[in-house]
Amino acid sequence: MLSLIEAVSLLEAELKGEGVKAVAAYKASRGFESGLEKMGRVSYEFGYWLALERLRGKHPKIEVEQDPFAECPEDANVKMDLS
Repeated sequence: MLSLIEAVSLLEAELKGEGVKAVAAYKASRGFESGLEKMGRVSYEFGYWLALERLRGKHPKIEVEQDPFAECPEDANVKMDLS
């Protein structure tokens, strides 16, 4: 018969193995890739806004012609694969 400590150790080892498999399966999914792409876009957009505000702070009279993150009417009907 296993002692309580041995049983706990075996269960922990089993859970670690299952966790690695679950993480690998999730990383192989399209949802994970899509999440990384979305995070990249959000990071890029935040970096843009941060740089723009710093520029406006140093040069208050400067004008920026176009907001690249504004919704353009010609882009409104583009189908996106979100799955």
